[in-house]
Amino acid sequence: GVPASIIVNEYAPKMRRDPSYLDRNNFIVVDMNGNEIDSQSVDWYSSNPNFGVQQLAGDGNALGELKFLFPNAHDIYMHDTPTKNLFNDSVRAYSHGCVRVQNPREFASVLLGWDKQQVEDGLMDKSTHSVPLQVKVPVHLMYFTAWTDDQGRIQYYDDIYGRDAVLAKAFAYGTKTSDANVVAQGAVTGAQIQN
Repeated sequence: GVPASIIVNEYAPKMRRDPSYLDRNNFIVVDMNGNEIDSQSVDWYSSNPNFGVQQLAGDGNALGELKFLFPNAHDIYMHDTPTKNLFNDSVRAYSHGCVRVQNPREFASVLLGWDKQQVEDGLMDKSTHSVPLQVKVPVHLMYFTAWTDDQGRIQYYDDIYGRDAVLAKAFAYGTKTSDANVVAQGAVTGAQIQN
């Protein structure tokens, strides 16, 4: 499912320019009850859509074949990607805040306690399904714009989320940062397989 912010800010403008965009790219539009509706029958000018957009499973799915959900209020999760070439790029901010997993089958094997063949067998079923974890795994996402390299030198990176200015302001005024600035935390409770 596509988060509402992405529907409003990305897909609605595409649909206003090209009403067949979703249909051509393996998406469906659903009403609030999950029933499929005609993509051209909805109000693409609404800032508060009363419908959802889902990309069907398949080779072109933006989430790849596996998605790893964990509880958080930001629609952030870990997922595979069909654009694996992006892992070779030093700039890695191509997702909408989610975390792309470079080796999702290995990650699934570790999380689920399955061997490689069990993961392969799970992917043979072409339907989308959830697999709950037997044991919850804590998830802590960290965001750094400075890090030391192997020689102990500080390396600085772009602050793509604009958090350094907020942190600098907090330090300047001697105030405590709150947990509200944590991007996401929780526990992985299951993996979603998408073929």
